[in-house]
Amino acid sequence: MASIRAPAVAGMFYPGEPKALDAELDDLLGGVDQPAPRLGFPKALIVPHAGYIYSGQVAARAYDEVAPARGMVRRVVMLGPSHRVPVRGLAVPGAQAFATPLGAVPLEREALRAVQDLPQVVTSDAAHALEHSLEVQLPFLQQVLGDFMLLPLAVGEATADEVAAVLEQVWGGDETLIVISSDLSHFLPDAAARKVDGGTVDAILALDPHLNHEQACGATPVNGLLLVVLCITVFSIVERDKDSSTGLIDYINIALAAVTLLINAIALSAILFRLASFGFTPNRVIVLGANLIIMVHLARMCWAYFRVVRGRAGFTGMRWVVTSYLPVYGAWAAVVAFLLPLAFWFS
Repeated sequence: MASIRAPAVAGMFYPGEPKALDAELDDLLGGVDQPAPRLGFPKALIVPHAGYIYSGQVAARAYDEVAPARGMVRRVVMLGPSHRVPVRGLAVPGAQAFATPLGAVPLEREALRAVQDLPQVVTSDAAHALEHSLEVQLPFLQQVLGDFMLLPLAVGEATADEVAAVLEQVWGGDETLIVISSDLSHFLPDAAARKVDGGTVDAILALDPHLNHEQACGATPVNGLLLVVLCITVFSIVERDKDSSTGLIDYINIALAAVTLLINAIALSAILFRLASFGFTPNRVIVLGANLIIMVHLARMCWAYFRVVRGRAGFTGMRWVVTSYLPVYGAWAAVVAFLLPLAFWFS
């Protein structure tokens, strides 16, 4: 007999009777006039999870954007913070379906298998039993999309890279919609909340994957999404083929990076020796600064690659380590080009 997660907050966060819920969703959805038909739909949404009386209009505005996806999206990957049960990593349920007053939504077994091999993914019915952050999204999705399958993940103590690694596995194409459930600031006066939330929105639009939980209770899944989107934007690729696995070439790459790091450390020792023996010159300062930056970058790359090989992270994190130092290299080039000559000219 299939196990079904029963609705936990129906009648509290949203109407518990099917007719009343259907009527409220009809009132909330379609409230924005469109000057022209929507030609596409978003790949991902960030939506609030308070009671419909508080955030239903905001959530509905987001779900209106995926109205053209009806009949196309067959899988929804949904991530939200775990409010009631401590979780290390990301929790999937053991249930085979999630129920709302509008009916049951089956879980996508293939997607579950794809993520369950990751070490940061655990199975916990307790984490999902009373969790509202995911449940309140389901009636909107049922009303807008019709039939679909679900992959729900309750996110606990995890890193953005661990979330990104999960998203990499199930990113898919037009058949997959990503939904991140997150409120923004809590319990602030109106003016302060608008200021804080405005800064959070600006950070999201800038693809800055460093939100904290004062800015958004779902900061961890939001950061994971931003990390994936940032790396897709930079590299114009989505992810490695999900059937690929770590092989000899990956270990060779780690070995080569480690050897390069060792050579760089030896070179750094030689530079420091010359500085101690013969003093500072502009050329030696330039070489020292560049060597330090490269050494730190190589060390981070080795560690990131090691985590990928060990299954602790996805290649999104590896790409982030590669690209995150580009501004550092640019800043050092500016120092070399402008500041150092001036410093030594006036010394």
